[in-house]
Amino acid sequence: MSRALPNPLPSDALRGRVLLITGAGAGLGRATALRCARAGATVVLLGRTIAKLEATFDAILALGDVPEPAIYPMDLAGASDRDMHECIDRIVESCGGLHGIVHAAAHWQDFRPMQDVLASDWAGTLATNLNAPWALTRVALETLKTADDGCVVFCDCEPAQQGRAFFGAYGVAKAALREMVAAWTAEQPGVRMHLFDPGPMRTTMRLLGYPGAPPETYPPPESAAEVLSALFDPALGADADRAGQLCWSAAPPPEAAH
Repeated sequence: MSRALPNPLPSDALRGRVLLITGAGAGLGRATALRCARAGATVVLLGRTIAKLEATFDAILALGDVPEPAIYPMDLAGASDRDMHECIDRIVESCGGLHGIVHAAAHWQDFRPMQDVLASDWAGTLATNLNAPWALTRVALETLKTADDGCVVFCDCEPAQQGRAFFGAYGVAKAALREMVAAWTAEQPGVRMHLFDPGPMRTTMRLLGYPGAPPETYPPPESAAEVLSALFDPALGADADRAGQLCWSAAPPPEAAH
């Protein structure tokens, strides 16, 4: 997917930058929030479960010598356009700006035939995995344009790229997400946009989908977060070729794997 992995984030590379991270209560979102905070970013933790966000908040403070994060509870599946506007307005007002968004929130029910997907599950899956990333980015775009090297990262899923059976609404949402980001990038919105495939990770969602696989066979989300967070490095944004690379993966390119 990617031609090369981005360079690891140097210390304080994100100092003075404000990043909104959805799904920050667990998994990739939490790991990315911690990694970006270590690099000096002020991270806004968005999710629907306050207790999980508070746990991420405490873990960031425990790092020491990092900007204090902010918590923004919101259920993306049920959020209105007004909710999206209020979210971005409050972040800008409280944090002094917004430089980037990580769309790490995900909703997935289970593997089942397309005809067996419940209408409520279909709507909820598309709302979280497709509609919310579009709506939140759309509302934030003008603010991101005024930031130095504004950047948005959308999370992809490699298996869902191949039209596999039983991926249901999740596979449909990811296919539409890729088309949306590609179209947005072609429109040259004045903000860097990237698709990032974290690969299999040791997360609750993965283990629910593949209960027979031993958890230790999957890398922790911190491994993928190391790559994802580096996409916000201003040094990468200053490299026209790499800044224009749409798709990235946590895995090294084939030639680097041997």
